[in-house]
Amino acid sequence: MRRMVRIALWVGAVFGSVCIVATVAALAFGIKPLIFRSGSMEPDIGTGALAFTRTVPASDLRPGDVACVEDQTGQRITHRVVAVDAVAGSTATLRLKGDANADEDAQPYHVETAGRVLFHVEKLGYAVVWLSGPQAVFAGGVLVGLLVAVAVRPGWLDRREDASDEGGSGARLTAGTAVAVAALALVSTVRVPSTAAAYTDTATGVTGGLVTKAAFVPRIDRYVSGSSYVTCSDKSVSGPDPVTLTWSHLGAPYRYRIILRDLDGMIWRTWDVTPTSGKTGDPVSFAIDGTGMPSHAAIWRYDAEIHTMLPGPPTSSGAVSTDWRGIGVSQHIQLGNEDLYCSTTRGEQSGSAAYVPPPTSVTCVSQPAGTQPARAVLSWPHLGSPYTYNVSVRNENNRNIVLRRTVTSVPAQAGQPVSTTVLGSDLDSGVLSGTTAIAEIRTVNGGAESAGFVTQRLTVGKTATACAATALARSAPDAATTTAPVSGSSSTTAQAQPTPTSDTAPATGAPTGGASPTGASATTTPADLGTPPSDTVSTPPAGPTSATAETTTPPPPVTALTTATSEGGRQARLVQDGQWWVVVVDGSGAEVTRTAATPDTRMHWLSGADQLWLSSAAGPVYLDESTGWRPTAPDGALPAEVQAAFG
Repeated sequence: MRRMVRIALWVGAVFGSVCIVATVAALAFGIKPLIFRSGSMEPDIGTGALAFTRTVPASDLRPGDVACVEDQTGQRITHRVVAVDAVAGSTATLRLKGDANADEDAQPYHVETAGRVLFHVEKLGYAVVWLSGPQAVFAGGVLVGLLVAVAVRPGWLDRREDASDEGGSGARLTAGTAVAVAALALVSTVRVPSTAAAYTDTATGVTGGLVTKAAFVPRIDRYVSGSSYVTCSDKSVSGPDPVTLTWSHLGAPYRYRIILRDLDGMIWRTWDVTPTSGKTGDPVSFAIDGTGMPSHAAIWRYDAEIHTMLPGPPTSSGAVSTDWRGIGVSQHIQLGNEDLYCSTTRGEQSGSAAYVPPPTSVTCVSQPAGTQPARAVLSWPHLGSPYTYNVSVRNENNRNIVLRRTVTSVPAQAGQPVSTTVLGSDLDSGVLSGTTAIAEIRTVNGGAESAGFVTQRLTVGKTATACAATALARSAPDAATTTAPVSGSSSTTAQAQPTPTSDTAPATGAPTGGASPTGASATTTPADLGTPPSDTVSTPPAGPTSATAETTTPPPPVTALTTATSEGGRQARLVQDGQWWVVVVDGSGAEVTRTAATPDTRMHWLSGADQLWLSSAAGPVYLDESTGWRPTAPDGALPAEVQAAFG
């Protein structure tokens, strides 16, 4: 009996030593365990595997690494890195995919740190899970009690031993017991996190126990003048009076989205801005005005929010920051309702809100007249709890809102369709102008709204509506925007003003008065909307002295070397915009996608299909909706038409 106890103690001592060394190593080197309870990483990492991770800067990750990150909902995902799209400072944009999944994860991840999987042991996670269960804890408690008894009275098993031998054996037994007890204590108290299936329909793995900071796209962080992050200047011109916003560039690859939001939380316009300079710290200047905006009975005040944005696919994810910096602007009443000027009361503003992911896509089905008039039905995949959605329909010609709707009836599971029907009778006939409109869909979480959105063009009338064109994502930047940096207040600014697009805040629960839009906390508190604003004047205030020396000139055009137009109305353009790109736009000029190219790239649209073929020294590829507009190498021989086109 004594021999068996002694063997058990030595085994426990060895096991305990290993546990203690592993624990010390984990604490010293930041190594943490996790258990895979889904098959999203099979066959490389199977269900029940025990993996060990180490926290590293996200910029250290490389394609092929298996990484643990947090998604937008705070759940942890462990998948393989497909690409590191962009690195700016300490933040990287990662695209991940489970080995067993057919597609990449629905959203990219913008993180500062991530857990890199160092190694794993198949099936060992099952043992760890059992040891963490109540039966194992009880059995361990009994064993610990037995070992403590042996440690306290090591001679009780064999009192025939002489005193000297008993003392030596007792010391050895006590040492072994101490280590074994320590090991059992570690096993019973240290809980190894486990993974579960993610909230999507794919076999996405969610891991626990590794804390990563989800740092999304950063906002402007440099002063452009004195202690100001954003400055504003205004001027009188023959058309609508513009205001010019200036800020300091974060550097490549960042772009910007300007959102014009009133103090009720309604978004009236958005502009996407692409600096021509990639240098960090260069001033960026952009002019906006109130073209097409309706008149109000009083001076109307807005925040011009400047959000940071990554380039769209295939360069990066097109993610838009939730944090923003900006400045207050005002709109004249009645005859000067299209004029904007810098607000004398609001000044510089900023906001910070929780990230809200945009919808991933939208589809549209035209329903013929029957029991109801002809109508358009919009559908998009649900992102899961707790999200709801805002739908806005705007005139295409002036971007004014003809319908606002909050969609709160959503399915229980993520990935299931959310739908809303747009009837002609739903539209505000007093605001409706023209026969085409743009439906915009944003995600809502409480009082926060996604900065990215998806759009669908509609044919509209007072009695009927229909789908007009393929849907577009506006999470990614709008291509038709370019602004040159300025070196001082008196320098000439080259800038392009694109056709703006926009959306509205929630129809209910929108921030008012001092409430900052999208749940943001503003740096100053505005006057109550019921009180006439103090900057109610009949003529705009004089702009800063430095602004009088600033002149606005047309932008240097982004020259298209060649173009090709599809039968469906899409156009492919080979352009040079800092580098060579093939840019695909729809019939309205809105960007569908862009892909890196070379000056010798040739383009051809396949007849009878919106499928674009490209030929260069790297070989032929094609892009279409089935590939997500990503360049894809052909599996077999080229179509005869493509061979003839490229020779």
